[in-house]
Amino acid sequence: MQSPKRKSQKALNKIDLKIMDVLQKETKALTLQEIATRTGEAPQKIIKSLWKLFICNEKLINEMLLQIYL
Repeated sequence: MQSPKRKSQKALNKIDLKIMDVLQKETKALTLQEIATRTGEAPQKIIKSLWKLFICNEKLINEMLLQIYL
């Protein structure tokens, strides 16, 4: 019998890493356009990447938030 499917962490690609780098270095909230400008990627790619980061890599995002607020 197979175990129920879980949301698995997906491997991070280059865009994901660029976004995380920008967000970790910044001290204020950024708009989608600001993130796109700083990474050099299209806003559509940023949206898809952010969605993947927040939905599929929940543990990673929680760790990042803890580092920011602690």
